[in-house]
Amino acid sequence: MYEGLTEKYPSAAKKMAEYTENPKMAEFIKPQVDWTEVENSYRGNEVLNELYGEMLNYFYRYTETVCQYDEILSQDLTDAEINARFQALEEERTIIHNATMDSVNILARNMGRLGQNNSWLQKVGESRADYGKLALTTIFSKLIEEQKARLAKQEKQGE
Repeated sequence: MYEGLTEKYPSAAKKMAEYTENPKMAEFIKPQVDWTEVENSYRGNEVLNELYGEMLNYFYRYTETVCQYDEILSQDLTDAEINARFQALEEERTIIHNATMDSVNILARNMGRLGQNNSWLQKVGESRADYGKLALTTIFSKLIEEQKARLAKQEKQGE
């Protein structure tokens, strides 16, 4: 599901590869929240499952906007060209960032209303940057999981 991101944005793919190869970066790109634990806490609840899926969609879209910025920086452009391209993306990025933050809070609030443990929200932090980091690290971890699963499948087929 997420692999299209690295195909569409080569500079993001390169950074992800660098991060996964460097043990010191492993902790940096680890999400603040253990999503497996969160998923297990509401397993079987369709409403929470849908909200979780919507949140991941916003995480992906936010990550994509960051990748777009990174692609702009990887090109040989003047400062004026970079600024013009950044400004063109800024309104959309801000809207998606706000929706990303809302989706996290909506999931946590609904988990609480349904008697599920939502203490994971405390690990996120309160700033826009904290929510952005959560989205980025979550999508990076999903990309890494998919990459590992693909490699394992290839190895198994090659045996």
